[in-house]
Order: sequence, then structure tokens, then C-alpha cells
Amino acid sequence: MAKSPLNEYKKVNVQDLQDMGEVKKNKKGKYVVNENPTTSKDTLYIPKNTKSFTGKDIKVGSLIDESDYEDIANQFNSPFRKQDSAKCSSLRSQLEAQQDKLAKIKAECKGNISCQGEKGIDTVQETISILNEQLVSNKCK
Repeated sequence: MAKSPLNEYKKVNVQDLQDMGEVKKNKKGKYVVNENPTTSKDTLYIPKNTKSFTGKDIKVGSLIDESDYEDIANQFNSPFRKQDSAKCSSLRSQLEAQQDKLAKIKAECKGNISCQGEKGIDTVQETISILNEQLVSNKCK
């Protein structure tokens, strides 16, 4: 059975990373590895588009800064991470349902404004707008 990507990372001190914390890359993305890895929990993947505390990209081959490492490891192990993932999934499915509803109204009414009004197109569009805002504010990708 495949391990969940939401498994906790086995956090160590930054000086206990392989190759002094050199950032590496594979098909899953950028990562750092604990000095003596024994499980997948010894690999910390760096989320896409993560910037260093300096605002610069974290580059493959560079050494990860201690504060960046701490921030990423703590974020990865956050108890809210699983909740956030479920919340984003729920928001996406609600958005998809509303978009389907909007498409159905448009298909049924074929541009007839009064028909669209009777079917509640304004409410559906407002709901879609709110869901999009919630996806952004919850940093869902």
C-alpha cells in the first residue's frame, strides 16, 4: 500500500541533513534528506514555488538555510495540514458543482435574461465568486 504524502516528516536539526543540507531534485520535486535515512519520513520535499526567507528561489545544489528548513518542516508536520487539504478538496467540489449548475442554466436559457433570473443565475455566480475567494484565501492550488 502506498504511503500517504501527508505522513509526518521525521524532523532533525539542519546539521543532521545529508550533504550539509544540499537541496536535491527528482521527479517529485526539490527535497532534502536526513543524514541516515531509513524510511520515506526521512525525506522532506520542498513545496513548489517556495521562496527562501530572503525572497529568492530555493535552488537545487544550494544549501538550505536553517530558518527555511525549520519553516518547511514545521509546515509539513502541522496538524492543520490534513484539515487544510480536506477543506481545499471540499471547496473545489463545491465550486465544480456550482460551475455545473451555471452551465446548465446557460444551456437551458440560451441567453434569455428573464429565464436566467428565474433560475437564479446571479446567486450561482455570486457563490462561484465566493468559493474562488475562499480557495485563494486558504492557499488552495
